[in-house]
Amino acid sequence: MHTIVAFTLQFALYLAVGWGAKKSRIVDKRFEKSLGNFLVNFALPCMIVRSLRVSFTWDQLGLYGAALLAAMVVLCLSGAVGQLCYVRMGRNHTGRAFRFGLLITNFTFMGMPLAETLLGPDALSFFSLFTVPIRVFYYCTAERLLSPSHPTRKLLGGLRQSILSPPVLGVAVGLALAVTGVNLPEPMEAVLAGLGGICSPMGMLLCGMTLTEVCPGDLRHPRFLLMPLLRLLAVPACAAIFCLLVPIPAVIRQTVLLYTALPCAGMMTVYTVRYEPETEAWRDASVYVALTNLFSVLTIPLWSGLILWMGG
Repeated sequence: MHTIVAFTLQFALYLAVGWGAKKSRIVDKRFEKSLGNFLVNFALPCMIVRSLRVSFTWDQLGLYGAALLAAMVVLCLSGAVGQLCYVRMGRNHTGRAFRFGLLITNFTFMGMPLAETLLGPDALSFFSLFTVPIRVFYYCTAERLLSPSHPTRKLLGGLRQSILSPPVLGVAVGLALAVTGVNLPEPMEAVLAGLGGICSPMGMLLCGMTLTEVCPGDLRHPRFLLMPLLRLLAVPACAAIFCLLVPIPAVIRQTVLLYTALPCAGMMTVYTVRYEPETEAWRDASVYVALTNLFSVLTIPLWSGLILWMGG
């Protein structure tokens, strides 16, 4: 509980600073776009490499395989719900942002600390491996999920570009270092720590900047209430039913439920600003991130009880 409250308070303060910087005209829309590009291409890959630096043991290879399979099932189920919402919302920028929010959760900045706190250091390796397919999907398809005009006629070229993008390369490097146990020279580790460390704060600041476009009356729109309900209650409830019905190891059940109970990804705003030309979608993404992360203070403690019971 302390971890969740502490993160939420930090999140709220970063939002306030970003909101104040934009309102006082210290930064403008061009800065938001440039910041999003910098975070995706430089800070995010460094953060990915560091977040995957956990210990793996070869004698648990079967469990690791189950974790990867479970991640792909979660992606398929979340994607189906997200696609349904996208179609119902008219296949426009509003639906694209909503679909993206349902697919990807805050698994790095909030999920990994919670996994270690709730389940212990040993379970952190399962959670980290579980997120690998999700990371690859996330970083390879973000442009296609958010951009209204990606070049479908150049599918193979676009796929090659996605696979060689900095975030995906960060996943490959992080996994290679984790599996081999290789340590980088101290100056390189320091640079990774420094650049990776700014990813979360600057992403939250960017979220606060885009929230300046929100009017109080906008929050009455049903989609802003629907996102927390689906992301924090309905999706994890479906995951809990799946975990109770399917005979899978307890640590995998706990990992699946923890991932699905998390709020929208903190980097959602960054990716939306980078790939979605409609500024209304920037605003929607920021509201989804803000509301789900704030409401998670109430919902995650409830799901945590079930997560711990599943391990019993």
